[in-house]
Amino acid sequence: MKNFFAVFFSVTLLLSAITPASRAAEEQTGPEGTFQLEFETLAEAAQLDNVQKVTSPANPGDMSTKYASGESFWGHTGTQTDPSATFTFTAPKAGYYEVYYALGNAGANTTDLSQVSLTVNDVLVGDNIKNNTQIEDLSQYQDNGDGTKKRIYPWQYMGMMLFKGSSVCYLNAGENSLKAEVIKSGGNMPAYKFFADYIKFVPTKGTIIASEGTIIEAENMTSQFPVEITGASGGKWIGKDAVTVAGEEATTELKPIQTLVTFPESRYYDLSFVTTKWSSSVSEISLHLGGNKIGGNKEDQQIGVNVQDRFTGTEGAANWTKQWCNMMEYSKSVWIEAGTYPLEIQVACCEHQDYTTVVKYFVDYVSFKPTADSVEKDDLNNYMAKVYFGAPVSGTAMIALYNGQELLGVSSKSVSEAQYVETSSVQMDKTVTKVKVFVWDGFENCIPQIVCKEIIVSE
Repeated sequence: MKNFFAVFFSVTLLLSAITPASRAAEEQTGPEGTFQLEFETLAEAAQLDNVQKVTSPANPGDMSTKYASGESFWGHTGTQTDPSATFTFTAPKAGYYEVYYALGNAGANTTDLSQVSLTVNDVLVGDNIKNNTQIEDLSQYQDNGDGTKKRIYPWQYMGMMLFKGSSVCYLNAGENSLKAEVIKSGGNMPAYKFFADYIKFVPTKGTIIASEGTIIEAENMTSQFPVEITGASGGKWIGKDAVTVAGEEATTELKPIQTLVTFPESRYYDLSFVTTKWSSSVSEISLHLGGNKIGGNKEDQQIGVNVQDRFTGTEGAANWTKQWCNMMEYSKSVWIEAGTYPLEIQVACCEHQDYTTVVKYFVDYVSFKPTADSVEKDDLNNYMAKVYFGAPVSGTAMIALYNGQELLGVSSKSVSEAQYVETSSVQMDKTVTKVKVFVWDGFENCIPQIVCKEIIVSE
């Protein structure tokens, strides 16, 4: 019987290339396949009535926008007409992309400046408030001659920042959509005030799972709710012991935590993740790879192992989990086809009737490691091997038991186009020191079909 859980799935990535429209490849700096779009060019192509293309200084003596990419912006210094728009563009190749964009830097203060959110093919990739990483200040400054500097027009109204978006997106080789949603600023004179310079798409494979295994820290997947915890992997975990989510806030707090992961080989992988233990008054945490659910603290509660003793500090979150909801590690084997997939951590509201708008959870990490070849022995001394071959193989798979160089016993079974083989079992009461697994064309010619596997047995 298999003592592991397998999930079978695959995602087909389109690889056909097309010639992008002229506006889709303004700049080709970066890895192969990188392309950049000018916001003002997109806006002009969309024939928007409410486009304000900033091309000249507001005041004589101020410098022009020649330092901007394309020497102009799409933006407004203040209007009551909602400039939000959806643009179409083409990409040179289908695949996953990181997103970089130059927008007026509203920071955390939207009293005077507008929030601009960017959505690509229905995926929110980032904004100029908190769903981003600041990369470079693109504002231009003038030397005052006294050791100080001031921003020049139009950066005097808002700093221009190059951001990296918080999410990757998948682009089709054909047409794609980009939605720019602009929110009216607050303050005494609310208006739409923003500058948008350009957006850049950089091909990515995300985190590549190494042969020795890879740990994906939850705090590296999101900027939301990081907590420093003694004993946590990487020194932090993410989450809250209680946060109420309702209305618009729910779309933010319950947004899946996402990253991109590449698996070099089609094979079984050991999946491990550490989260709070599920109960009706604690959030369900589930993992999804390429849109397929591969585990969670609710469905896998039977295999959870209490690891609360790892977290030895006196931090409030650690004390809360120690008292109310211990941290658990869940480990299982999953079959994953080679490819690149979005990995999502989804957080649900509590199921208890008193907490249906509350999330309570902590997540430390998720890890993947290629499943190692193994030998299992049951209580009746039946030996069985589980091995992975680097290529599909067909023929007669044979398990051979040894004590040193002495052959003790064999058993065989037929396999067809198999990369992962569970052998038949051999009953053996003598001491077994190693096991070999062969695949031959049969017992008549005994021609090896692939290099044999050898596994040392430790008692």
